[in-house]
Amino acid sequence: MTNDSIEDCPGESRADNEDTEPEIKSGCCRCCVSPCRCGCGWFSLTVEPVILFYFIGLTSYIQTLQQYSYAVFADQYGFNSSISEQNCSINQSTQTSHIQDQVEAESSEFMLFISMTSIIPSFFSTMFLGHYSDIRGRRKAIIPPLIGGVIRSLLTLFVVHFKLNLYILLVGTVMDAFSGGVITEISACLSYISDISTESDRSLRLLVLELSLAFGVAVSSIGAGYIIQDYGFFWAFMLSFAAFTLIALFTAVLLKETVVVVEDANVFSMSHLIETWHLYSRDTDSKRRWKLWMLLIIISLVAMSDIGASDVTTYFLIEYPLCFTSTMVGFYGALSFVSPTLLSLVFARLFSGCLSDTMLIVLGCMSDVAAKALLATAHTTFIVYSATLVVFGSGLIAPLCRSLSSKLVYKNELGALFAAITFGQQLMQALGRVVFNLVYAHTVSVFAGTVFVISAGILLLTLLIAIWLHVGVKKQNRSEIIQVPYGQID
Repeated sequence: MTNDSIEDCPGESRADNEDTEPEIKSGCCRCCVSPCRCGCGWFSLTVEPVILFYFIGLTSYIQTLQQYSYAVFADQYGFNSSISEQNCSINQSTQTSHIQDQVEAESSEFMLFISMTSIIPSFFSTMFLGHYSDIRGRRKAIIPPLIGGVIRSLLTLFVVHFKLNLYILLVGTVMDAFSGGVITEISACLSYISDISTESDRSLRLLVLELSLAFGVAVSSIGAGYIIQDYGFFWAFMLSFAAFTLIALFTAVLLKETVVVVEDANVFSMSHLIETWHLYSRDTDSKRRWKLWMLLIIISLVAMSDIGASDVTTYFLIEYPLCFTSTMVGFYGALSFVSPTLLSLVFARLFSGCLSDTMLIVLGCMSDVAAKALLATAHTTFIVYSATLVVFGSGLIAPLCRSLSSKLVYKNELGALFAAITFGQQLMQALGRVVFNLVYAHTVSVFAGTVFVISAGILLLTLLIAIWLHVGVKKQNRSEIIQVPYGQID
């Protein structure tokens, strides 16, 4: 193919692109800016660095905030807030144990306030920006959350440096949420990847994006742990500020657009909300609606169980008898994200040829249930780290659900689809944080692993839904005589 030639994207017809004609790049397909689809190379970086650095900034912020809030409340009670085995070894004292339980409970409640002030404003911004990006371009949805992250981390630096009231941080959280926050950032990047991938390689591209997210979490978890231990909270928050600033500049200057249209649109138009709702309220000839709902429920329940319990996991690890230090907490956070993703990538490469995507989701749910059950009974470091290896297939659940959902809709619905999926994830994560934080606060003195027992129960329900999806899809595929372009998944 010469540099001036233009070819249609594999697996797509020109009719797919008549309404929304993206900018044509020299030497590439008419519908993308990435050479990975045009024979120019197997793979090229697009939004992977955006996700990587965004989650370096976000994870270092959240992890540092968890420990900073713990230290602030501990100081209020005159409790030694350093997380060390020496401090943990005296937890057998009734008075000390009572004070520590009170500090953990108040820290947990503060993180609950942070979650709620983040999720509610994000609902409105994400629902508008999701479908808006289908019309006006993905960059218009990717950049605002980065700016919001810069503002929130900058405000946090002022609060920490001048030792201001901890609840001032809620203002920065609200500002970040109205800019779109993590919900919009993830959905926009998912839409970007779907724009430049074919149905045959989309699952792999989304898994690579998930791997970028996991590495971002891993790097920031380890880095923030060392920074907190050696330099203090201020410089750990500085890591977050630097990551958000760097990737905001990269995105504004270097990231190419995948959707360029002449049609104008208002970002706050109610049509964006209506189109998003129609995805799940109206069915098509391919009977896609029930599959979209099942996939949304599965990915949302997994998010509630895995991410929703992440706040209390930190407190669970630093409490007696585990007594993790800040560095150990960082290593666990890194391993708990990278290990499932890497193991899932290997698992997918080995078995994707003989197992359907829906069956891989079922196996992923089974491994996740086992890991949570193991973590609930953990009383040694070995058992805690073993739980991160049992989740060999859980990293496949989210990418496969997103990939299968994207194959059920048209290209001009991708932004609305991923906005709905990501919002469902974040909503259930917030609900999970509410439930798990409250449960942990009331059960920490009785059995700290209660939250993981509940988490395993939620995942068991998810497993049953995944089996229902697998059986239903197989039954529908066998009954279809004529295969339609959209609406059939493996």
